[in-house]
Amino acid sequence: MPFRVLLLVMGLCVWPHVAVTDRLERAYWQCQEGMEDTSEPEKTIEACSHLLDSGSLPSVDLKFAYGSRGAAYLVTENYEAAIADFTELIRRSPVKAEAFKFRGDAYYGAGIYDRAIADYSHVIEYGHLRTEGFVRRCQAHFANGQVEHALADCGIATRRYPKTVTAFLVRGGIFMSTGAYEEALMDFDEASRLEPDSWLAWLRRGDANYEMGQYERAISDYQRAVHLNPNARNLNAWAWSLYLASQYGRALVEIERSLALEPDNPAAIDTRAHVLAALGRTDEALTNFRRALEIADPESIAFYQEALVGHGYTVKVDGVYGPEMRQALKACIESGCRLLK
Repeated sequence: MPFRVLLLVMGLCVWPHVAVTDRLERAYWQCQEGMEDTSEPEKTIEACSHLLDSGSLPSVDLKFAYGSRGAAYLVTENYEAAIADFTELIRRSPVKAEAFKFRGDAYYGAGIYDRAIADYSHVIEYGHLRTEGFVRRCQAHFANGQVEHALADCGIATRRYPKTVTAFLVRGGIFMSTGAYEEALMDFDEASRLEPDSWLAWLRRGDANYEMGQYERAISDYQRAVHLNPNARNLNAWAWSLYLASQYGRALVEIERSLALEPDNPAAIDTRAHVLAALGRTDEALTNFRRALEIADPESIAFYQEALVGHGYTVKVDGVYGPEMRQALKACIESGCRLLK
């Protein structure tokens, strides 16, 4: 239906002051399309803002404009603006579950976990999005430091909705963070059984096997993840597991594939450094270690420092890559130490 006719049907003919311009028409469709396609959030924000500012929409259609703009703000991580729009959407919408879910996501992104938990509780109360509500509330509880509440919510999701892959992946991730690797592996096993083409399920199963020291199984899982999605993260995980299994030639091939996709990823540069050191290419290894440390965050640098201390070197664990650490690193690599295990 042409936009001008649509406006007449919606009752705008009683507002003779409304000028239906080409720009307004374009804004209408751009804003509406933004509800389904979030690839151009800035254009959606501009279009929806133009519509809302124009006063041309009847009240029944204002909610789609607020919802579409809020979703675009969410994509751009402008959480404050997203919360404001979703709050307006909740006020105007008779079907509130989805609006609460979106606002909960915005609160979660902003780190306001108590509010996110409250909104996800509303999602659960309204019913038709209950599965998502339990999984999202599980994540928010965990982010808020409430591990028992998180596991309770994810447990409800896995029992009531046993085909929900996300619930097993989220709960498995929580188990991983608490060191419960066997329980995590069981959840990732189930996720990969429910959705064999989920690269994330295989990656996480590989992570659990890796933490349990089952490197051959981890290699197999990571290889499956790479087959499904040869992204930089999967390739790096596969290369690291190959390194731990002393398959250095294969590890070097895969880490080069990872770095071809993300050349400035410090974790992948670190993997290449370890592989080169194991191959006896000490100078190249040192160059890569230094490059990784130059772009690493303080927490990662401190992790290296702790490893050096564990190898008997006197290094201050302060997250700063300074002369003392450079000297210790050089001595460690030249002596053939296996820095990270």
